[in-house]
Amino acid sequence: MIGNLSFLYEATNWLSFSYRAGIDWFTRGSKNYFAQHSNAYPAGYVAVYRDLNQDINSDLIMSIKKSLGQSFFFTGTLGNNVYRSFSNSASGTATELIFLTFIISETHHQLRQVKQLMKREQLPSSVIWDFL
Repeated sequence: MIGNLSFLYEATNWLSFSYRAGIDWFTRGSKNYFAQHSNAYPAGYVAVYRDLNQDINSDLIMSIKKSLGQSFFFTGTLGNNVYRSFSNSASGTATELIFLTFIISETHHQLRQVKQLMKREQLPSSVIWDFL
């Protein structure tokens, strides 16, 4: 996103004030995945990147254009500039991936088998706590 604004105020015919401000703001990110058993990363790979960038610029200017007679003129400019730049980025990578959905579904299946055995009274109730 890029934006700006400006104001001009003429206090007299020889004195004026102007203010200008602008911003440049953007984010970008990427995600890269390699499945398990791929040639490049047999154990799998995930990389995530996120970047935030913000630049703000503002100017306040006072201008004087004064005639001090027929042949003498005074011209002056006084101003202030503020520039602020902010950047923040984060990235992460992971290899040797273990997918929890498989582990959870497998554990859920085993837990269901233990509960079925308990219902049939083939297994004492203390065994389920040892299993968990």
